[in-house]
Parts: sequence; C-alpha cells; structure tokens
Amino acid sequence: MPNPAHNLGGAGPCPAPPSLSAALADLSPTSAAFQIIAKKAKETTPDDFLKWWRDELRTGGELNEYMRREKAQTAARYRAVARKNAGFKQNNKSDIRKVADVPLRDYFRWLREDPDFFADNKNLRSLKRDNPDVCVYV
Repeated sequence: MPNPAHNLGGAGPCPAPPSLSAALADLSPTSAAFQIIAKKAKETTPDDFLKWWRDELRTGGELNEYMRREKAQTAARYRAVARKNAGFKQNNKSDIRKVADVPLRDYFRWLREDPDFFADNKNLRSLKRDNPDVCVYV
C-alpha cells in the first residue's frame, strides 16, 4: 500500500489511511517525522489522533513542513554523493558491480519500499529518470 504521506505535493486531499498502524508502518522511531507524530499521539486519544493525521495530510502543518524540507534537500544530497564519487570507473575484472551512488538515508528508504529495488535495472533507470542528480551505473 502506498504511503499517504507521499502525496503532499498539493494535488488535492490525501486519502485517509485505512488504519493507524498501516499509516505509520514505514516510519523509523528516530526520524523527525516519527517524533512529530509520536508527540501528537501522546497528547490525544486514538480517535483524535486519526482526525489530526487526516487533517495534517489534507491541510498541512508540522508534518507537511517536514516533508517539504526533506523533498527540498533530496537533490542536494544526491549532488553531494555524486561529487564525492566523481570519476568512478567500474572494474570490469571484478565480480562485484556498483549499481548506483545514493545517500544512505535514501538507500534504506528504497530498501524499505522494495527489498529488491537495487537488483532491478528498470528501477534504477526510473530512479535516474526521476532524479537526474543521482549516479546510476547500469
């Protein structure tokens, strides 16, 4: 199930998550988004929290602002990794292939989304198409 928090681009209201556990399934306890949500959950009852969650996704607020900051920093993170690994050449004699240079945070997000993401060349091509700053070696 796609995460409703990914639809924060202002393209209309987000659909309500079917359950709180499904909506929070891909948040790690150390992420800033989780801290915002956990703080709000402590302050309210479960029904109030679900109402806050839907309102937050629909109208924006702390979580929306966090997601906007994350989106704005993504290209800079990709460029920083690309600069660090500039001039990389594959070793054709090696059995190990480097498929992409991505920031660690994004790497683990993609693995959480799809454990075989980096094994599929189609996924890597779409990553390159959607994020021109990422270095993909396919």
